[in-house]
Amino acid sequence: MRIQTILSTGWSEEYVQVPAVFFEFGWNLYLPHGMNSVVLSVVTFIYQGYSKSEIFMFMEQEAQRLSIEPFPLAEAQKKSLNHSHHNHLYLREQWCESILMRSSLTYPTTIQDMIQLLIDIGILIEISLRDIIYLDLILKPFPRPEESLLLTPNENREARRQNAFYWNSKGG
Repeated sequence: MRIQTILSTGWSEEYVQVPAVFFEFGWNLYLPHGMNSVVLSVVTFIYQGYSKSEIFMFMEQEAQRLSIEPFPLAEAQKKSLNHSHHNHLYLREQWCESILMRSSLTYPTTIQDMIQLLIDIGILIEISLRDIIYLDLILKPFPRPEESLLLTPNENREARRQNAFYWNSKGG
């Protein structure tokens, strides 16, 4: 099967969005907090033709403006989290970190780390054109979490459940 990407096929939608398959395959379950927003922003910048270094620059600016940043897991470990939402988020992020570590990946601490994680797991690829590196998003075949992450049997079942839930909610 030939790989299809945003740059090779274009974008047929009237608006840019996180590809539905990102959620269908359950990536949102295993990636750190804020990654959905990062994917959406990066897709927008890819579509506009920006290079990787430009995307990094714009994402840093956007992160400051919109408060998009990785969950401060290291700082949270030092604090006592009394608020249930923050505690739940902290536990989720610890779980995500454990999956990434088990998969020989690093929990992101910066916006650039978040983008690099998307490259490392195969959602984004780097393309060199005239000595400039661009990012591109894989559309088909979109990578599955179990291809990049070392998931336990329970985590694999959860990914399949997420996929079934998504399709059932779509009436498919």
